[in-house]
Amino acid sequence: MNLINLFIRPHTFFSERRGQPDRLWVVLGAWIVGAASAADQIDKKLLQAEVKGHYSESLLMITQSWVGYWALVWGVGVTWAIFLWFFAGGWYRARLRWSGAHEPDKQLARRTYMQQSLVHALPALLVAALYTVQYPSYLDAWQAPGFSLSVVALAMLFFSCWTSFVGATTVFQTNVGKAFVWFLVLPAVFYAVVLGALLRYMSWPQLLSA
Repeated sequence: MNLINLFIRPHTFFSERRGQPDRLWVVLGAWIVGAASAADQIDKKLLQAEVKGHYSESLLMITQSWVGYWALVWGVGVTWAIFLWFFAGGWYRARLRWSGAHEPDKQLARRTYMQQSLVHALPALLVAALYTVQYPSYLDAWQAPGFSLSVVALAMLFFSCWTSFVGATTVFQTNVGKAFVWFLVLPAVFYAVVLGALLRYMSWPQLLSA
């Protein structure tokens, strides 16, 4: 699997993925996406704790130790991988049908969803890996001024909308206009709304202390 093409030449990547894939790569890719989702849940818990001004003991145990952090990310990532494979993959297939694809293959739709998700999952985990070297714990990284590398992972989330669109229109026979709406426009708008809500949510502690 040439992951470089996924980031710089997604059309080439998905054109090469039409055949029967190596099962090991499918499982590994799903696990990576699941792990990134587990890491995202930790970020959400930290954000909620920051707003409330209180960190639970379990959250501190996870985020004050890199061993605890990565054990949870990769361990719970298995559950998230299964969940995303069936439910998010099913949602991907539904959008394919609404985009004009006639009875798209379930397994192929799920694989395509997981592959396009690697565009934001891999950078997110890479950022966390870099923080592992840079900070004594994930909580220290979270509380550090700027937390700048996370912006890169966030930007890749929006870029994944493009790779999702390219995957849908390359692997499946779809109406390009409909696919443009279902795989690019609406997800990008959704992420923008969620991001705006998060930024507003994060500003509450400053507003309350003003």
